[in-house]
Amino acid sequence: AGGSNHWMLVWRDPATLAALTVGLLASAANENLNVVYGVWMEQSFGLSVVQLGLTTTVIGVAELFGEGLVAVIVDRLGKRRSIALGLAASAVAYLVLPFVASNIQFALVALFFVFITFEFAIVATIPLITELVPEARGATMSANVAFHAAGRMIGALAGAYLFRLGFVWNGAAAAALNVIG
Repeated sequence: AGGSNHWMLVWRDPATLAALTVGLLASAANENLNVVYGVWMEQSFGLSVVQLGLTTTVIGVAELFGEGLVAVIVDRLGKRRSIALGLAASAVAYLVLPFVASNIQFALVALFFVFITFEFAIVATIPLITELVPEARGATMSANVAFHAAGRMIGALAGAYLFRLGFVWNGAAAAALNVIG
């Protein structure tokens, strides 16, 4: 009975549902770009598969820095403010990315900022999520993972469709999802 009670605590708590929805929206936003940025870079800069693979280094470093920033900033700034800052910065990065197709260096810097801000926003949600329903922490974290996965699925499906309309729509949709979050 304890497990089902834990789930009821999660589903009945408006703050928890709001936080889970923020994670869903942020994950959808990022995945919408994640599934097509390689094709965009290939088309914009004529990169080979090996060169595209090297862009993952930029992403990996950005994610590492984003996680480090959480450790340094969140306790000082506060969880909610940190998440809002991460989402706002991500929205700006998403909007800028499609407009740097004229220069590979600018594109890589913009890609770095897309991933550092996304990673910061997502990792900053973890301490908040774990505190919302302390007596159902396991159920809350499980729901968090499920909402992120659902967001990634939605983003992947939308990303391919939007890319056919133009990469600028991927950026605009990602920014809009973060603003809604």
